[in-house]
Amino acid sequence: KFEVVLATLDRQIQMAENVMEIISTGITVIQTESTNQLTKLIVWLTVAATAVLVPNTLATIFGIPNLEFSYVWVIPVLIFSTAIASIITFRWTKQYRILPFGSSKLKRIKRKFKK
Repeated sequence: KFEVVLATLDRQIQMAENVMEIISTGITVIQTESTNQLTKLIVWLTVAATAVLVPNTLATIFGIPNLEFSYVWVIPVLIFSTAIASIITFRWTKQYRILPFGSSKLKRIKRKFKK
């Protein structure tokens, strides 16, 4: 009778280990999905921050008193630097193939603008 109880206890322990392994695998999958979503968000925030910070730094430099700059060329420099910084950052982050929506959708939007 003791061996029957021991065998039952052993099966219960094995079942508990299997359940814990399944739960652990499920948690790992959920954690991976969350990490991927956060990575996408961080990449796009990097692009947005670069687009804001580069011209902001230039505007700070141009805003120093006693620097007589003509706004005729300051504004184009700010616009050009914003565009270049955004393009470089986008190209750099594009190597990770992280797009906020699928690449097929992005290609369709691109085709619409080409027409």
